Amino acid sequence: MTIPQFYERRFGSGVRQWGGLLLAFSGILNMGMFLKTGAIFVGGLTGLHNPTHVNLIMTVMLALVLTYTILGGMVSVVITDYLQFVVLSVGLMLACGFAVAELNWDTIIASVHEVHKNAGFNPFDGDGFGGSYVLWMAYIGLIGCAVWQTAVMRACAAVDESTVRRIYCWSAIGFLVRMMVPQFLSICAIVFLWNHDAAHTIFSQREDKPSTTRP
Repeated sequence: MTIPQFYERRFGSGVRQWGGLLLAFSGILNMGMFLKTGAIFVGGLTGLHNPTHVNLIMTVMLALVLTYTILGGMVSVVITDYLQFVVLSVGLMLACGFAVAELNWDTIIASVHEVHKNAGFNPFDGDGFGGSYVLWMAYIGLIGCAVWQTAVMRACAAVDESTVRRIYCWSAIGFLVRMMVPQFLSICAIVFLWNHDAAHTIFSQREDKPSTTRP
């Protein structure tokens, strides 16, 4: 059962039509954003920074997606998503391992404390994000589980309530890892810049130099 179908059963055909239009409009904007971001990334890797080249890369990427979707249907989409998940998971884990091996765990802890003090370890600290921000993010996460299309479609397609509970319990772990890994890599990036003389001069707004420098 799709989300518009649920709207029709719960509220009527009018809500289904308006809801379907809103979902289609937001989905098109969302997919367009990912398409352009991917094209800019590929252009950055290949050195093709010209806007014309980015548009060309977007066209090629879109043609590839349409081709394997038309030829293979939903099976090809599921297989592609699975392969992307495997590649991204392995790549992120390797990136975390290389970052820790290069920077050293003790250096990471010391640098975070040097840059952010206690706020680097306590999100409720007033000098950091603060309690209001933590509550806001918890609220956003709850709303995302309740109205995000992907999560809601899984719940609507489940056999019974116990299956829905299992889906949300296991997917919560995936969402947690999905948020923690990029954040950890961002921390490693801050540590690298803070302990690198040239980068520290360029990116840091503080005048004091780090106690430990890296080449």
